[in-house]
Amino acid sequence: MFKKAALILMALATLTIANANAGSAVVVSSNGYYAASWGQFLNAEQAIAKASELCQKKGGTDIKVLLSRNSDPVSGMLFCSIAASGHGPSAIVGAGYGTIPPAADGAAFVDCRRKGGTSPHIVVGWKERSLDEMVPNTRAGKF
Repeated sequence: MFKKAALILMALATLTIANANAGSAVVVSSNGYYAASWGQFLNAEQAIAKASELCQKKGGTDIKVLLSRNSDPVSGMLFCSIAASGHGPSAIVGAGYGTIPPAADGAAFVDCRRKGGTSPHIVVGWKERSLDEMVPNTRAGKF
C-alpha cells in the first residue's frame, strides 16, 4: 500500500514540476502580423522571444507584446484567442485566455474593446494545454 501511494505521489510531483514552467506569449506588429508561442519548457520571456522571432520572419515590424504569462498549473488556462477590430495595420487587437474557447474569445473581445475597438471579430484561437499536459506550438498570421 505504501509503495503504491509513493508511486502515485512521484507521478503527481513529476506532472506538477513539468507544468510549473510553462509559458505563452502573443505579439503583434505595426504592419498587421501576429505570432504566438507556448510550451511546457518555456517561461514567459522565452515565449515572447520565440513569438517575436516568428512574427519578424513572417514580415512583422515594430513588434509589441500583446499578452504573456507563465502558466499556473492550478488555474490551468487552456485556450487563447486573438480578436481584432478592423484589418491590417490599422486594426485594434486584443487577446485573452480562458478555460473554454468561448471564455478565451470573450476575454479577447473585452481586451479589444477596452483599447477602443468596435465590432471585434476572432482572428484565431487555439488550445495551449490539455488537462494534463502542455501542447507546445506556435501560430502566426496576418489580421
